[in-house]
Amino acid sequence: MATGTIYNNVVVTDRINNALNTMLETRTLMTIDDSLQGSDGMTQKIKKYTYTGSAQEVAKGETANAGSVGYVDNDYTVKRVQAKFVYNDDDAMQDSKFVEAGIDGMPKSVVNYGNNKFFGELAKFGYGVDGSVFNYDLIVDAIASMDVEDENGLFILGGNDFKKAIRKDDDFKSANQGEILFTGQIGNVAGKPVIISKLVPAGVVYVFTKEATKMFLKKDTFVEQAHNVETKDNTIVADQYVIIALVDDTKARKVILGSAVASATAFNVVQNAELPTEVEVVLNDGSKVKVPAVYKAVYSTATLGVISSTKVTVGGKDIDVVITVIA
Repeated sequence: MATGTIYNNVVVTDRINNALNTMLETRTLMTIDDSLQGSDGMTQKIKKYTYTGSAQEVAKGETANAGSVGYVDNDYTVKRVQAKFVYNDDDAMQDSKFVEAGIDGMPKSVVNYGNNKFFGELAKFGYGVDGSVFNYDLIVDAIASMDVEDENGLFILGGNDFKKAIRKDDDFKSANQGEILFTGQIGNVAGKPVIISKLVPAGVVYVFTKEATKMFLKKDTFVEQAHNVETKDNTIVADQYVIIALVDDTKARKVILGSAVASATAFNVVQNAELPTEVEVVLNDGSKVKVPAVYKAVYSTATLGVISSTKVTVGGKDIDVVITVIA
């Protein structure tokens, strides 16, 4: 690359995009929505759909309580995301690879931003399946509990602890023989691709489709450059205008181990009523998820006030929970 030159933006953009495509780009795990392009405004009202309800045991002739789907409106503001590289003509003349290294480094910061935002939205998944250890059956249970007709679009995203555990699982080994299918993917569980990322918290696995989260693109990545004829400083800037948001909880599950649970959320119950069939737990990363309520003992709701020594069991771990009986 010659110094003192504004390089062709198409060439620089292609180089950045090519680098993006070689990384674990979370765009492939989201739905891309370009409906904001060409429209006025920088705020998008996004409906997040949520399913409420749980599976129940039923006797002959009986039926389970129907679940329901609700939604909440959230206003998201488009963010301008920028990666910038500044170099001097002297730098380029000193080392012919200097500029190329800078351009190749820019996509990493773009990917890191997108990954962090994406995983922040994954942490909001509101429904969970719990277990004491990661195994093949646990993933099957998570998929079975989801509102998904076509399972071909499902992904399983776990951390290094999940990779270690699942590779030792006999069902996984017999189905995959431990093969590496492509970069970032270690095989399949229940026929669904398994992807590993260090950004997934320990004790957690995400099972979801691309419809669970969306990337709203107001303007996709574009490059601009400037050259200062006096100082010989050059600036390359890559920008995109984007929103990354969780939009559909019904297309996602968070599989958790007891080790990932920090506490259970306190709740009230009406006098003489049945205890809830679901409880909300807080994970070590601060996120919350609802799981089936497995109570440590039989607790009475006959007396008003706090029920003493109440516990729920989540993934083999006993968690204290404050239950208050109200009139």
